Amino acid sequence: MRKTTKLALLLSAALLATNAAAQDHLVPPGGIAEYQDVVSKLFKEAFTDDVHVRATVEPPHPSEFAVGTKVMNGRYRIFYLQANDYIWFALYNEKGNGPLLNKTLDHEIGIDSCEYDISNETGERLDLIWDTMLRGTRPDESKYIILDGTAYLFGKTVDGKPMLAEANSPSKSSKSGALVAVVSTMRNLCATKDKSLLDKLSRESTELLDRLKSEPPP
Repeated sequence: MRKTTKLALLLSAALLATNAAAQDHLVPPGGIAEYQDVVSKLFKEAFTDDVHVRATVEPPHPSEFAVGTKVMNGRYRIFYLQANDYIWFALYNEKGNGPLLNKTLDHEIGIDSCEYDISNETGERLDLIWDTMLRGTRPDESKYIILDGTAYLFGKTVDGKPMLAEANSPSKSSKSGALVAVVSTMRNLCATKDKSLLDKLSRESTELLDRLKSEPPP
């Protein structure tokens, strides 16, 4: 491996570690507006009035997805939306003779979806977690950036107002990292229909909510 490559990897790791440590809270959303607009349109089912909590996940590869909860007939359900191709690459301007991203996709992208019932107790707990994390949103003062990280955008109506905040590849030990773990379990539960994941989701969400109550933001 070339020395420059080793240096780049070490720098990436250092930046990732420093930023992840700083992201014990959510931060105001960044990113490119045109990209976010396209993602929102493709995942339009994640932005309907019956949606309670939402997380849009934008990894460096292979493709974006969204998970969340909605209430139907008084019952909470998880939803999971998966793009069947990488939205970013479908917008990327390969010619390099203009803006970074084109305004329209260069090919059609489909969205696969599923839903799965969860207990109202777990659903209400997820509501409280999103409320608490979003209320605690504040700027990241570390001034470090993530290279090729995964962006998690969390959305919910809080105190009557739509709120949006993000975490970028947070450490597993942070509160944001625990929230990302909950999102992963929600996704896997809907995708696999593995009932054992219901207990895992209940346990993870209970532990995180207890932590948020015992460790209020400064």
